[in-house]
Amino acid sequence: MLLYGFEGLIVGIIPPSIFKIGVESLILMLAIFVLVIQRKKTLRFDRLWIIYLFALILVTVSSAVINLSSILDTISFLRYFLLFLFGFMVGSELKLTRNFQVLLGLIVFSQPIAAIIKLLILGTSEDYIGTISISAGSLATTFTLVVIGYFFIEYKLSSNVKWIGGIFIFSVIAYAGDKRVYWFIAPLMIFLLNRIINQKRVNVRQVVILTFALSSSIYLGARMLPSLNPSHKFWGEWDSDYLTEYVVSYTSGTSRQGLGIGRIGSQAAMYRNLKSGGQIRKVFGAGPDTFIDKSNDDKVQNDFGVYLLSHFTGIMFYMGSIGILGSLIYLLFLLTSLKLTFKFRRVEPRISLFLTHTYVVMIWDYLFYTKSLQQYQGMIFFTSLLMGYLIKSKNAHTFR
Repeated sequence: MLLYGFEGLIVGIIPPSIFKIGVESLILMLAIFVLVIQRKKTLRFDRLWIIYLFALILVTVSSAVINLSSILDTISFLRYFLLFLFGFMVGSELKLTRNFQVLLGLIVFSQPIAAIIKLLILGTSEDYIGTISISAGSLATTFTLVVIGYFFIEYKLSSNVKWIGGIFIFSVIAYAGDKRVYWFIAPLMIFLLNRIINQKRVNVRQVVILTFALSSSIYLGARMLPSLNPSHKFWGEWDSDYLTEYVVSYTSGTSRQGLGIGRIGSQAAMYRNLKSGGQIRKVFGAGPDTFIDKSNDDKVQNDFGVYLLSHFTGIMFYMGSIGILGSLIYLLFLLTSLKLTFKFRRVEPRISLFLTHTYVVMIWDYLFYTKSLQQYQGMIFFTSLLMGYLIKSKNAHTFR
């Protein structure tokens, strides 16, 4: 966890490829070690969870064979799925000691400090996301959403308002990362999490609070971020027409070359491309090596009718790589993970609610935003590690 928590600092010294190989090798050895010490035990997996995970691996290998994909790139693609499995296996032997909690706290609370330092030195940019990443700017949104969700859970369970203060402080990461969607989605995520915790019907008071929180968040974001106001500066003037036009063109526009722009425009272009490419291509995609290590200047943009690969949602990435079949199985895997963690909410409330919220963010990220949480190995390993801990709990006897 320490390596993943400070990955952004480490890869500034060690090449990213060497770092990833080293960490994944370490996790593999840990997983093998767990299997060896558990040779007299039975690892308990949820049936659907493990079926979907191995189905993903099978579809990926099938796509690679059909499309004659690079073996190394296929292995690189598979490592994210394998991390779910390895993290689960390690988590099945996990003990939440004081040292583990201190380490986790160190990682989490280092992020806003690093973001403030970055603001003072570099200003807002999509590089240097706390200490967890040098690039992958979308993590400034998704990682922050995950953490503020945990803070809200602590607030609801303890009624200590310091956790609400933590939400505002931690939001500096999204601002430092120049993230726009955060200010639109954060209040909605908190509202949904509150519904999950309370499990009560929505009332008028909650709707009023949500409306006020969402309006305030959008207003602050539009004035703080230069790209969202016509003045193009911090605390620029509020212009709802400018904001609306910007959001629409950014998410669903079309370039002069007729390429799809934004999450909506790009997704529509991707689907049209797959639909016209034959049944096999539609079902199994163009191969797991299709987008591996491809830059925005690669011809793959024109091949799929998309203006920028950075505008890919998670489902677009998987749909183009392993087809509609693979992307659907992955969605079912995430939904099963969500259902499974929610099932244990009375056994370990904090961990269960945190994982439930995290999978909600991952599903939103996958369908509508990017693939940042699907490809941030630290988050994959951590969530599956906690999943393994939950399921091996002696009080968790709710398997069917």
